[in-house]
Amino acid sequence: MAGIYRSDGKKWHETTDVFRSDGKRWIKAEVMRSNGKGFSKISEQRYVKTFECTWSQSYGGSGTQKPNWLGGNTICHQGRYGAPYTAEYDWGIQKSMIGFDHAAIRRELAGARIEKVEVYLRNEHFWYFAGGYSVLGYHNSASRPNTFQYTKNQVRKDYYKGRGEAKWLVMPNELGNLLRDNKAKGLILYAPTTILDYYGYFYGAGGGSSRPKIRITYVK
Repeated sequence: MAGIYRSDGKKWHETTDVFRSDGKRWIKAEVMRSNGKGFSKISEQRYVKTFECTWSQSYGGSGTQKPNWLGGNTICHQGRYGAPYTAEYDWGIQKSMIGFDHAAIRRELAGARIEKVEVYLRNEHFWYFAGGYSVLGYHNSASRPNTFQYTKNQVRKDYYKGRGEAKWLVMPNELGNLLRDNKAKGLILYAPTTILDYYGYFYGAGGGSSRPKIRITYVK
């Protein structure tokens, strides 16, 4: 609870909107409260905002886009398909990029302190019925590039217990800071290995309610 209240003439309402004048304009004020030992800010408010992905793109081992008729821009591929047993369908070690409305994210997070970052990712298919791994990282591309790009890989690895499983994955707060500061704009799926536990594909921009999401808890 913020501990700041305003009256509408009939009753008091809790608020965090406190402003002060610098002589030219009104700016948001910082209000502190003492507990007898120190001060804590009570003019802040905690928010939770979810952003759905706006585009996705799968890439083959050479880093070039997979064609749309193979789900290149609707699902997110990861890993090497059955190599070396299925050479006819060998796209190498596949990977994917997932994009968001980065401008909207920056507007929402401007001046914010990030407390928690979570990513929603639903698997559609693994090589094994028993499941497999997702390996997430970051990219800083504003739109779907022709070749695969990333800024940081293997940030988080998670095991899914079966095909079709969905998870909310807790990411480092670093991701929220990078999104806020325009140093990251989305996610990648990339496992640089031919081990079949890492082959699969996930719901992407064509996944409707199952498309990837980022949920950020922040204070400002």
